[in-house]
Amino acid sequence: MRKSWLVIALLVFFVLNGLNGYTDLIRFQEPFILIAYVLVIAVVVYLISWMIFRRENGRKTLFSILLLLVVLFGKSAFILVKTYLFSELKASVFLSVTLLLVVLAGWWMNKGSNEALEKLLRYFSLLFIVLVSYEVVVWTMGVVTHRAPINIISFHQPATHAWNGNSKPNVYVWLLDEYQGNNGLKELTGFSNDHHIQYLKDQGFWVPEAPYSSYWATVYSLPSLFNMDTLDFRGGNTSLDERKTISASMGLQKHNTVVSYFQANNYEILTHSIFDLPGNPHTGETLIPFKWLHFQTMKTLPGWLQLDLLMVIPSNRFQSLIGTYYARLAKYNELVRKAMLKDIQTTSAKPKLSFCHFLIPHPPILKDSLGHELDYKSAMYQLNKGGVEFRNAYIQYIALANQLIREGIEEVNRKDPEAVVLIVSDHGLRTLAMGTERLFNIQWALRIPGQPMNESQNPALVNSFRIILNHIAGQELPMIEAGKHY
Repeated sequence: MRKSWLVIALLVFFVLNGLNGYTDLIRFQEPFILIAYVLVIAVVVYLISWMIFRRENGRKTLFSILLLLVVLFGKSAFILVKTYLFSELKASVFLSVTLLLVVLAGWWMNKGSNEALEKLLRYFSLLFIVLVSYEVVVWTMGVVTHRAPINIISFHQPATHAWNGNSKPNVYVWLLDEYQGNNGLKELTGFSNDHHIQYLKDQGFWVPEAPYSSYWATVYSLPSLFNMDTLDFRGGNTSLDERKTISASMGLQKHNTVVSYFQANNYEILTHSIFDLPGNPHTGETLIPFKWLHFQTMKTLPGWLQLDLLMVIPSNRFQSLIGTYYARLAKYNELVRKAMLKDIQTTSAKPKLSFCHFLIPHPPILKDSLGHELDYKSAMYQLNKGGVEFRNAYIQYIALANQLIREGIEEVNRKDPEAVVLIVSDHGLRTLAMGTERLFNIQWALRIPGQPMNESQNPALVNSFRIILNHIAGQELPMIEAGKHY
């Protein structure tokens, strides 16, 4: 029991460490799922240790070391590369060195005496007594001080009134993540998107000259878009951390003015996004970490391998089999494309609000302009290096995004010509525009059949649904003068 306590202490430390500082941002079931996850890891690690060592002390010691590494590997790697000395350390090198140290430790334990192994176990026990005690103290302080929960909320709640439009048309919103606005696109890549813009205008879209988003990250742009408002960071800045990311994501479920208004007016909500929005069929629920549980599993070796290291495998098929991030990203975009077409083609007794969130042309560049799949491993290195090769690939992805838009418009023209269509992006191309004004230059095009557009030629993303509801629902929502927050 004394030796088993060490393993229990490690698992308690892992879960408690994740809970501390996040109790206001955790869904009820997440800690229990995490406990089950680490218990599965513990069983697998024990079986590996049992196969390597039959001597009990050696097996227990190796099990403790391996479990420590597997459970905290991702977090250790992250902390290490944040230091100045190891800032250039590659993940593959870190893994290789760690495995070598494990092999050497195993060799030493095989040669060592029972007394030496007992002493090592006592050191481990002391270490985790200290760690668990620290986490308990932090937990207690959090309970005593009643830390205020993060809640990124609006400071101008829009005053909507009853629907006052002649009809309730279907509304299709297509967000193409990180699609650089046309002005910035010319400046950053030398590519002119004029042909596509003219196509949109010919199709009856209003395409303003210089639309912009107030935020540089999707986790801020989406809550702003769906609440028709700017965000309140309570004196903080817009830099991203885990707490802000989780809070913004949860806020889309708890505070969603747009969805609430459409639901109150008998609209069916169909959303296809990596975020948990009302009506979301979880098209890409675990694609990118936006929940507390996802951030915790990323700390472990299995989670870190899936999200990062295994993308070096030079086989798209094998990456798809094991579910690497790039493979799931490619699958996600295809699922959203099919969902977009299905939403248009399916008739319903209720009017519908359909939101499709494409991670195109968001890097990495996984397809060429014709939709042919590119090598995932090469896409990873291309993104990391940037430069001319990346810019040219991004231009190809722009062409694919434009084709995706055309496919949707043509289907709307055939099946639902009276529908409202909004096409936007959430921010510019961070790889090239970070820290510049161009980062906020976005794509924005709106078609409301039979409704002339007399709005500002420089609309903010936050005003998108204000414009739509003013036209189709007889609202009188004022436009917000939104700034740009780096």
